[in-house]
Amino acid sequence: MNTLRLLLVFVAVSMLARAAAPVVAADRTATVTLVAPHAQRVLLLADFIADRAGVPMQRGSDGTWTYRTDVLEHGFYSYRFSVDGLVVSDPANPPRRRGTLVSTLEVRGPAPFPEDVDERAPHGVLHIETIYSKALGQGVKCYVYTPPTYGTSDRKYPVLYLLHGGSGDPSNWTVAGYADVMADNLIGRSQMKEMIIVMPHAEFPRAQPYTEEARMKWLDTFQQHLTDEVMPRIEQRYRISGTREDRWLAGLSNGGSQTLHVGFRRPDLFSVMAPFSTRLRDGFAADYPLLQDAAKFNAGMRLFYFACGELDHNWEGFKASHATLDQLGIKHEWKATTGAHNWYNWRRYLADLLPRL
Repeated sequence: MNTLRLLLVFVAVSMLARAAAPVVAADRTATVTLVAPHAQRVLLLADFIADRAGVPMQRGSDGTWTYRTDVLEHGFYSYRFSVDGLVVSDPANPPRRRGTLVSTLEVRGPAPFPEDVDERAPHGVLHIETIYSKALGQGVKCYVYTPPTYGTSDRKYPVLYLLHGGSGDPSNWTVAGYADVMADNLIGRSQMKEMIIVMPHAEFPRAQPYTEEARMKWLDTFQQHLTDEVMPRIEQRYRISGTREDRWLAGLSNGGSQTLHVGFRRPDLFSVMAPFSTRLRDGFAADYPLLQDAAKFNAGMRLFYFACGELDHNWEGFKASHATLDQLGIKHEWKATTGAHNWYNWRRYLADLLPRL
């Protein structure tokens, strides 16, 4: 499609704010609509759709495109449209947070969402650091959440290193994951410890062809960045206790693979590891000799939280990883859920994890 047509589509969609926002029925199905009479093809891209390529919407005679969902669990979901190849948010339902191109569909129940902003809760502060990466030859961003009492106390805090996914960046866990909002809410309700949450850069090039050797080099490159560049800088700059017992690691998708790799290679640094929506390769035990002494590994790892949804493309590998970990005698909390490879799941995994730390 040429640039002029894309521009015309964008202008046309942007002017259609009179279109109805999603309507959620009593049976927890929702109808999503978009008025785009000149569009030739509209896809719906959403957290509640397992296929990340999206699903076609149906065009009505008046140029209104519609899609009716299956029954949805309580929670809020992200969605957007692909209009003749141009990805846009819903003009009738603007993005909920700055920096996103997604709209929100809410399926409310009796309880508030962990991601709902509670203005009664004390708020922490989000800092943005720049840390030099030798592998990339440049500075990269690192987001750091400090809890509400950080600025008025002299105490040292535990730390969670929280990794984003592939093709992402350190802002993902706040813009799409609401990690800072959830932490504020849970701390305000005395449901989690006050902690510092560090969200480092985790996107590093992978050599092609992507062989097993290339995969391990990619994982090792991130490990070097985290342990040699991020942790010394952050734990010197911020009041972090610096003990293994108070240092934890979690991540989603590619960040989950990095969590597994670093956690298995350096269990001397972390007492909790929590990979989301990922898997281990077949024969992974050979990559991590420390797993041969299961009793020693288990004694040091207070919590190994391993979560994935049944519609995730990593689901079969996740189940196989679980079986092999059981065979090796590696204790882990296997969290098998509904849902797919999306922020809906990653937010609820984080909300479940934080009170356990």
